[in-house]
Amino acid sequence: MNESRAGNAGGFKSMGGALHCWSTRCRRLAWLLVLLATIVGAGIFLAWRWSPPLPRINEAAYEEIRLGMTQPEVEAILRAKPGAYHSAGIEGGFQGSICVKSEEKEAPEGDEVKWESDEAGISVYFGPEGTVTAKYYAIRTGGEIMRLTLLEQIRRMLGL
Repeated sequence: MNESRAGNAGGFKSMGGALHCWSTRCRRLAWLLVLLATIVGAGIFLAWRWSPPLPRINEAAYEEIRLGMTQPEVEAILRAKPGAYHSAGIEGGFQGSICVKSEEKEAPEGDEVKWESDEAGISVYFGPEGTVTAKYYAIRTGGEIMRLTLLEQIRRMLGL
């Protein structure tokens, strides 16, 4: 019986060695998972940090635009160059909208510049001096929306 205990003790040592080996593997795996999570987390943070701010195409931004402002001043308020900033492809531009607010110095003259989102649109006229002569705010009331697939959204984000 003493021999079997000695054999068990020897077996326990080798089993302990196997446990030690397993423990080392677990530690390595845990460190690799921590490293991977850190890299993924840093990547997500950097992508969020470096992504441009969303355009402010809403009523509050419209209210900040004043007659006599220049286009760079308007772009700073709206946080975007003129254009369509839709989350989905909208057929036919900004159709199905109604103008809810407007302000004009005189009859609109000059070049019309537009900023559009899914919910609203802002049109601004710049006169010959390069300053705002009229502004309009419209909200979307309808219109056909064509939803993009996830792959198309990723391609659009990457500019492909």
